[in-house]
Amino acid sequence: MEVKTRYSDTDFNDHVNHTEYIKFCLESATEATLSGYYSHFTSDILWYPVLESDIIHLGESRACDILTVYTWQDETNFQIIHFSIHNHSTSKCAAVATIKFGTESLKPQTKSNL
Repeated sequence: MEVKTRYSDTDFNDHVNHTEYIKFCLESATEATLSGYYSHFTSDILWYPVLESDIIHLGESRACDILTVYTWQDETNFQIIHFSIHNHSTSKCAAVATIKFGTESLKPQTKSNL
């Protein structure tokens, strides 16, 4: 998934804030889930609780940079989703992240009035 960073994504040093990287990861995970890319997760992944998250910053990004978010599911634990965020401007990896999701969707079941 490609993302163009916005000025509102930056902190007082004009770098993309770490919370924005997590948002980019979650957007990528939503797209991957809805397209059937991950096993087990059948609805929007944002309905599954986040149990753990970890992010490591490896480089900087600024407003108007183009980032590509790569994602894949862990080979041994389907609950763990990995991310790698690459900056086109610097040709470097800006961050890597891992998020562990719960196994049950919290999406409310809709009831029919029929």
